[in-house]
Parts: sequence; structure tokens; C-alpha cells
Amino acid sequence: MDVRPVAPDQWPVLEWLWQAYAADLSAFRDSYPRPDGRFNHASLDDHREDAAAYLAWHDPDQGHGEVPVGFAVVSAGEHGEWHMMAFFVVRRMRGSGAARDLALDVVAQHPGRWEIAFQDENPTAARFWRRTADVAFPDGWREERRPVPGKPELPYDVWILGG
Repeated sequence: MDVRPVAPDQWPVLEWLWQAYAADLSAFRDSYPRPDGRFNHASLDDHREDAAAYLAWHDPDQGHGEVPVGFAVVSAGEHGEWHMMAFFVVRRMRGSGAARDLALDVVAQHPGRWEIAFQDENPTAARFWRRTADVAFPDGWREERRPVPGKPELPYDVWILGG
């Protein structure tokens, strides 16, 4: 697997993968597609100019062409920290180590303090991020619970603070 920054002409690839990401997340965030069948990607559009976005590429046929298998979108916080704004790996690659490799690659490209949110009610994501934090932040990390912006009825997000 190869992790590369999203080139300007690759944003449509990320937007299509965002649909799968949003569909997965909808189970935990009480969201639905728009009337045209697509999930909203306004938060992605809002950060297009100031975020660092990465695509993970995999060559399943070893030499016959790469396919996108995941993405990470990183934004800078107000106090110099990095935020993992969005993170996704296609189901076919889950359990292969691809998600861990993508996360560690992206964290390594942005040294410093990190804040990574996940939903505790998503046990797979919770387990993944806690295990990944142990490797990404060997000097220690902690968790903090924060309300979901604009959705007070939802369980709080869990934030990993490390780096």
C-alpha cells in the first residue's frame, strides 16, 4: 500500500470514497443521504483548501494498476494541534493492517500534538484507535469525551489526545 497526498485532480476520488465513509458513519451519527442519494460532504468541501488529504493506494493484481483503498483528512487545530478530520479504509482492506499503516503514516507526516475523534458505540473503531494510539504516541496519550457539534442528542465523541 502506498500513501500519497491527494493531487488536485484526485479530489473526485476522495469524494466518492467519502460516500462509503459517510454511509459507515451514518449508523453512529443518525445521518441519512440527501434526496439525490448522496451523503453530504460539506465538511470535506469546507476544508479542501486548508486540509492535508491523503489517499491510500493498493495494487491488488501486483502490477496491473492501483486502486484507492482509503483516505485520511487532517486539519490544523486552533492551538497548533492536528485533527484527524476523517479517516476511512474500504471494507476489503480492513483487518489487513492497511488502516494502521495509513494512520501511522499520516501521523508521522504531521509531528506534534494530535486529536483524533471516534465513536465509542462503534467498537471496531474504538479498538482500532486505542491500539493505534499505543503505537503512534509511545510517550502516552489520554482520552477525553466531547459533545458532537450540532447533535446534542448523540453520545459524546471520544477524543484521543496524544503526541
